[in-house]
Amino acid sequence: MRLTASLVLAASVLALGACQPTANGSEGSDGAAPTPPAESPPSADALTAEGDANLVAIGVALGRGIGALSEAGDWLLAHYDSQPAAAAAGAVPFLKLTGVVAGGWMMARAAQVATQLLAAGDADTVFLNAKLVTARYYADHVLPEAALYAAGVTQGAGSVLALDEEGF
Repeated sequence: MRLTASLVLAASVLALGACQPTANGSEGSDGAAPTPPAESPPSADALTAEGDANLVAIGVALGRGIGALSEAGDWLLAHYDSQPAAAAAGAVPFLKLTGVVAGGWMMARAAQVATQLLAAGDADTVFLNAKLVTARYYADHVLPEAALYAAGVTQGAGSVLALDEEGF
């Protein structure tokens, strides 16, 4: 199986937000670029610009996670042809990294919506405040793992490949 730019692009799109179907109803599988959603997903920059302390912290953490995903994806693409075993050794950390960042985006979106609903006077304050707390927890405790997984992708091949087959 060959790692391609489309795999990294797919992971990045998942991490940055959902896509809307293209004009022919597909989601870009025909080679057409996915179209952005009608309501833009929150970007790290947009969250930090909103001024709410929780959204700023979540946006900063999400930005770092997206940066880690980008760094790991770039490393995989740069090393796959010349070091396929090293690139393959980073597959599991890359999948975990993608999941952490995608989860961070979903939590950021939930926090953004909860903040908007609270500002509009929504009566379900207990639920909406819980969304803000859990999103902040994710930003503070889970999104920092993205840097660790990126390091596993970019620097972890040596220990994965250190043993010969007979060493198992």
